[in-house]
Amino acid sequence: MKSRKTRSLMLTFVMAAAVLTYLVFVFFPVQQSIGEMRRELDEQRQYILGVDNRYVQLNALQQRLADSEEFVQSAQAAAQQSPGLAEFLTAVTEAALTAGVSLDRISPGEVSDGATIREHKVELSVQGSFRQFFTFLGELEYWSGSLWIIETTIEPTSEFGEILECRVVLAVFTDLPGNSD
Repeated sequence: MKSRKTRSLMLTFVMAAAVLTYLVFVFFPVQQSIGEMRRELDEQRQYILGVDNRYVQLNALQQRLADSEEFVQSAQAAAQQSPGLAEFLTAVTEAALTAGVSLDRISPGEVSDGATIREHKVELSVQGSFRQFFTFLGELEYWSGSLWIIETTIEPTSEFGEILECRVVLAVFTDLPGNSD
């Protein structure tokens, strides 16, 4: 009976040793490599998701570039039609620098010809403090040409209203090309 128990105990130890050997040399290394493969797969999935976001960002940047090129072409066409407008746009940029405002947008609008002058509608969008905005307007008033302020809109951009977004629509008057008066 002892020999049977001993055999049974020996068989149990051999089987336990075989299971431990299997666990140590086969199962755990395979599980570790499976975990590494899952991590690599997750990294590749994240990369693929990032590529989709990059395509969206790239398309948005390409659209902004196209819009910018269109704006530049329209501004160049307007500047060729009236050299006085180019001087005004330069004065706007210098006034923004002097006042410390952020010049967000300059949008040339419709152009109408009078008997001796040309009127250009121009929309400006700037950001800055109240003081900076009025310094900017004061600088524009010293421009050597003629302009009218048609509309001014001031809105806060921050919760406490420290930074304001100001939209100004101007009528800029320049000489009519070909008119010598």
